[in-house]
Amino acid sequence: MDPKRINRAGDRIPVLWDVPLPGIINQQRLHDLTSGDAALGRELLALFFDQSILTLRKIREAADGATRRAAAHALAGSALAVAAQGVALAAGLIAGLPDHAGEAEWLDAVTDLHAQVAQARAAIAHLLTEQVGGSA
Repeated sequence: MDPKRINRAGDRIPVLWDVPLPGIINQQRLHDLTSGDAALGRELLALFFDQSILTLRKIREAADGATRRAAAHALAGSALAVAAQGVALAAGLIAGLPDHAGEAEWLDAVTDLHAQVAQARAAIAHLLTEQVGGSA
């Protein structure tokens, strides 16, 4: 992924992950979770970046509430492992929805989860790009 895109005039075109997204990934918490191992932190972030899309697909395509909740529970755990609290909360909401929840309630929860995952992935892309290009 190349976050530096250039338009025809030679100007740099900002993309979503060019903008620092403070607070989406709690870097201090991630540091604590990995005992300060920066390489482990980068590996966890990269894994979450890739796996979060696959898990979202499982949630969207789930045939029943139990399957959807199980996938959301897994995503919440993964999000906690990389200190992405917003994703963990949104996934936890889906994991806690009862079978009798209405379709609109499911849709609202999944829509919020998609937004949280998109923000987290943008923050992760920014962090990983910053770490590769910087001195981290």
